[in-house]
Amino acid sequence: MGPAPQESLKPAKNEPSGRFHVAGFLARRLLAFAYCAAFLSLGVQVEGLFGCSGVHPAEEVSVMAMTFTAWLGAALAGVTFLALGPMDESSTAVFATLWFCYAACMMLVPDGPPNFYPFREDKLLLEAGLAMIVFVQEQSPSRKENLGRLLAAWCLFRYRFTVMFKKMSGSCDVWRSFTALQAAYQLEAFPLPSTWPLQLAPVPVLRAVMAFQTAAALIASPWLLSPSQSTQAVVGFVQLLHVTLDAMLVNQGTLWPCSVALIVL
Repeated sequence: MGPAPQESLKPAKNEPSGRFHVAGFLARRLLAFAYCAAFLSLGVQVEGLFGCSGVHPAEEVSVMAMTFTAWLGAALAGVTFLALGPMDESSTAVFATLWFCYAACMMLVPDGPPNFYPFREDKLLLEAGLAMIVFVQEQSPSRKENLGRLLAAWCLFRYRFTVMFKKMSGSCDVWRSFTALQAAYQLEAFPLPSTWPLQLAPVPVLRAVMAFQTAAALIASPWLLSPSQSTQAVVGFVQLLHVTLDAMLVNQGTLWPCSVALIVL
């Protein structure tokens, strides 16, 4: 008998190599989950929002196309989230299809008020989707990983920084006084029950939490673009704490899985 064949350690097709193997796997699962949740949310609301008797009626053809695309995208994203082999082997095609389907749904939304779509989470999902497509592209491993990670860092920085900057530079003084958590039920559309006990905390505690959120968004997030990988790792951990804290206080839809996917990348 000949020698037993050695198991190949070469990464699978479209799979990031080396230490990015696990990061790529987790990021794909998180983004697929975000896509699935977004498509499902849209699919069950299309008729009520844009149907003939909906809040903002659209053409029947657009409603049918949006419904079909949403459920198709939900099915594809769900299969991808389950980490089935064929999906991982065709990551580029899968995530390009998911991105195209979601972009098509956003384009089918009728113009004019009320502006249901796209929200900031929809825009972040599309941006994260583009970063993922680049990350799983078939090219030299170092090039695809670096470019994908750069796009992910830029998307995360742009989102975290601009959202907090708008809050701090707006007309509402509670953000600048670090007391916004006391008015969370008035400021946020979907506060979670965990916000209530935090509102009962002493003011210094609330201000400390707000100071951390502000520093993480305005001071730390620009360092995501640093060429130093150790700096990126530390700042990424800070951003992970930030987005997790936000997710514990406010229902943000797909923002949490999108943000974490970008951090993992």
